[in-house]
Order: sequence, then structure tokens, then C-alpha cells
Amino acid sequence: MAATQSRLFTTEDYRRLPADLFGCQLINGEIQMAPAPNLRHQRLVRRLAFAIQKHLEAVGGGELFLAPLDVFFDETNVFQPDIVFVSNHGAARLEPDGIYGPPDLVVEVLSQGSLRHDLGAKLAVYAA
Repeated sequence: MAATQSRLFTTEDYRRLPADLFGCQLINGEIQMAPAPNLRHQRLVRRLAFAIQKHLEAVGGGELFLAPLDVFFDETNVFQPDIVFVSNHGAARLEPDGIYGPPDLVVEVLSQGSLRHDLGAKLAVYAA
């Protein structure tokens, strides 16, 4: 059961979370935690990332990243997509603590634990 929250959390609040708190995202101002992905999920992410990386090695033009890595979209949304591609000429900025702005490609491998957020609030932010 989720705790009642009196205010929205911001990226500054998110940055103050303990560094060892894995699986945490800021979704529409709420801190959300998810269990570790299962083996099926991880295998699929690995296969997709490998295929994308092989293509990138042939054509170049950017970098591929895997979760966990923070992607800062705005003041109330920080996600950790399974796979993220940032082109050399895209809108996203690479910083030591994560990616700022919209990446050129995000991949979310759907699983029961993340389905509601991935197809709901996160999809809306990705589309915007």
C-alpha cells in the first residue's frame, strides 16, 4: 500500500535519496520502487541491447546505455529505462549523474511489476 504524500517530490529530492537505493524512479512527483527484473526480462534486454549495439558499431552516431541510469526529463520525472540511446546530435545531454532531456530512443521491456507505470505515466512523458 502506498503512503499518503502531501507534496510532489522533485529532482532535488530524488538526488538526496541514498545512493544504494536501487530500482527507484521519480514518476509524476512520486518516488516509485520496483523489484529487480526477472531472468526473462534481463535476457531480453541483453539481446535487444546487443542487436542495437552491433548496429551502432556499424553506423556510429551515439551511445547506448542500460539501466540503471537516471534520465532526467523534468522536475518531477526521473526514469531508468531498460535501454537508452543518445545520438551525437540529439537534445539530451550526458552528465556524470545521468542523462538530461529526451534521449533519441528508450526501450522499456514490459513486465508485470512495471506495466502500469510503463504504459501509463512514463509513456505519456516519453511521448511528450
